[in-house]
Amino acid sequence: MSELTSQLVRWGLLRKPLRTLFLVLTVIGAVASFASTELVMEDLMDRTVTYWRTYDYDLFVQGPEVHRLQPEVAAFPGVARVEKNLIIPVIVGLNEVEIALVDDDSRLLPINLAEGHLPADEFEIVLAQEVATLNELAVGDELSLAAIDDMDNVLTFTVSGIEKGATSLVTERGAERIHPRFQDYSTLIIKIDGSVPASKLETQLRQMPEAFRVRNNDQFMYFDASLSVAEVVVYVTRALLLAVGVVCLYTLLHLGQQERYYELGVLRALGFSRRKITITLLLEGAIILAAGIVLALTLVSLLAFIFGLGTWNMAVGRYLPGSLIVFLLGLLAVAWTAWRAASRPITTLFKA
Repeated sequence: MSELTSQLVRWGLLRKPLRTLFLVLTVIGAVASFASTELVMEDLMDRTVTYWRTYDYDLFVQGPEVHRLQPEVAAFPGVARVEKNLIIPVIVGLNEVEIALVDDDSRLLPINLAEGHLPADEFEIVLAQEVATLNELAVGDELSLAAIDDMDNVLTFTVSGIEKGATSLVTERGAERIHPRFQDYSTLIIKIDGSVPASKLETQLRQMPEAFRVRNNDQFMYFDASLSVAEVVVYVTRALLLAVGVVCLYTLLHLGQQERYYELGVLRALGFSRRKITITLLLEGAIILAAGIVLALTLVSLLAFIFGLGTWNMAVGRYLPGSLIVFLLGLLAVAWTAWRAASRPITTLFKA
């Protein structure tokens, strides 16, 4: 970009600061409104989910040394079956997901693949069907996840299969990739026969020093969200917000160019080509769009952080695609108004 073009861009942005401010606010409003509907969907999911039991066990005990308790726990009155496994909580997208080890002999975490195959190495993962659906993932796709207690260490896995139930699976070496001290998540999953109240068994387990964490089945609920109508409403709302935002942006840009017809005519008379004028106006618009999007993403990410909908990087990652849509449509509006202004005959420009 030549120094003269740079000066013209700065002059265009600073000539009427209030106009530039309104343009930036328009972009912020379009992007923030467009992205904030994700927060609406999160709230709708929380309010409309239908819960049912999908695990075939009743109690969960976790701790680094808990596996050696299997014989003792199996001897408790009321315990029908105890299995050893390893369950690591991770973040996939904005969802907390629990990853277990592949165990073909498990009866309490039975494997029932809808498609694909079990993980063949430490770089593959089987995803529970609801996790794949929520994150729009299919067999062969790559996903990024991070252990719940090490969010900065983001790992990439390839989806090798989709599990019909609620269990996501990796190999032991895959678990080691997720968390170097994966043994800390050693787990006993317990099925009871009903002869002894679950609360009594839970109390017994909590009294064992090796049991760092004990949970009952009520805390292991898997949901099916019937959100087809809500999703349609949200998507229509997003489309309307996007249309209104782009139309407002186009209108403000067009009005701004009308105010500058005389100056543009002078530039044309001085030998500036239509292409140079278009590029100058396009650069102005791109700067306004970029500034508005950055500020809008900061605002929406802050709201997501306040409402506990994920970390900063996850929030930005989720809202970035929508922001790019706004940017590209806004850029088309900028390009159209810039080309129309630059293409007017010089005599018309001087008369305006």
